[in-house]
Order: sequence, then C-alpha cells, then structure tokens
Amino acid sequence: MAAEWTNHVDLSSPGVVRIKAHDRMKVDAAIVSTMQEIEDYQDGRGPIQLMNATELPGIVGTAWGMADWHYGYGLPIGGVVATDIEHGDQGGAISPGAVGFDINCGVRAVALNIEARDIPNLEKLARRLNGRIPAGGSGKGGI
Repeated sequence: MAAEWTNHVDLSSPGVVRIKAHDRMKVDAAIVSTMQEIEDYQDGRGPIQLMNATELPGIVGTAWGMADWHYGYGLPIGGVVATDIEHGDQGGAISPGAVGFDINCGVRAVALNIEARDIPNLEKLARRLNGRIPAGGSGKGGI
C-alpha cells in the first residue's frame, strides 16, 4: 500500500489531495495540501500514517490531514478522524495520536519587540519554559 497510494489520488477539490479508499482502507483519506507541497516538504510517511488510520475500528467519514499535518505518533500530527461510538461490542476507537501529545507542535515563536540581550537571565527563562510547556515524548525537540 505504501508506494502505490499516488495511484489512488483525486485532485478534483482545489487544495485537497484525496486518497480514495483502496486495499484495507475503510474510508477515504484527505490532506489539505497539494501534491507539489507533499513532494517538496514531506518524506512520504505522513500519507501512509493517514491511510493506516482509515483502518481504525468504526471509522466514519474521511480521515483528514489538516494544513499543518506532518508525520507523527501513529497518526500524523494534524490528523483528524471520527469513529462511531456504537461500533461493535466495545464502541469505536480512541487514538491518543489523534488527540495529540503536546501543545508545542507549531507553537514555537512569538513576535516581541525586544532583543534577546534585553531579557535578563535568558537561559533561566528558557529552562522554565521548557519545564512548563509539554513537548511530547520523542526527545527530539529542544530549545
């Protein structure tokens, strides 16, 4: 399924790359993007994660990758799925990857009208912010 997903793309909606359900996919996957952006800025793992999400128990509608989507933990960061709570004996699925692990993704810059040299004890401020803002479990971030 990994390499062939581009054979199932529908580009009929501007700004949306829709991957039509195929193989084990129960619903379509759609990414708010263009094929050019996907080719230029992604490594190919995100669409595959989104297609995998279409196999969740009780999934309904379309699995979406929003405009800020990128490869994540099981489901792409910026991924959105809905499941039927009445599905099967145990209901639908709850995916922690769909809910999110942190608020740090994409929340990294604030424009201030000051220079770094104007902030007293910048290192201490950075440590405190790092200790108080959840930043996921990958350990690949940093200050």
